[in-house]
Amino acid sequence: MTHLDSGDSEDPLEDIDSHAVLDELQNIIVQGAAVSRYFWPSNGALEARGRELREMFQVTEQSPLKSRDLHNMIEHFDEKLDHYLSKGIVGHVIPHYFGPEGASSGVPTHFFRAYFTNAGIFEILGKRYEIKPIAEELLRLHELASE
Repeated sequence: MTHLDSGDSEDPLEDIDSHAVLDELQNIIVQGAAVSRYFWPSNGALEARGRELREMFQVTEQSPLKSRDLHNMIEHFDEKLDHYLSKGIVGHVIPHYFGPEGASSGVPTHFFRAYFTNAGIFEILGKRYEIKPIAEELLRLHELASE
């Protein structure tokens, strides 16, 4: 992949495969949710394991991986989609978007999957996640596990 400033066009985002980038960003969220289950297991009987792993990897309760909302969005996407659609959709429906977040025009906009390049925000069904803290925590854990 080329750097954003090395394309031939005046708009550096024009040369990017936005579907591939959205797939990779969603993968960061999926992997964050998967790793999170080790540190905060949903089965109470496994809480001791989670506590020990959190201590071993210096994972705090403020970790961006802790969010149950993040877990649930990924693990129960079909249910979340049904709930989202049941509220009624009025306005602009955008299945995928990659680019800067614009000012609101007053008409509701529904992004099924979007990444706002100027804010570093990934949005899925109206839920917004900062990618950088999740990615940084995953990288930190990878480095610790690799030692």
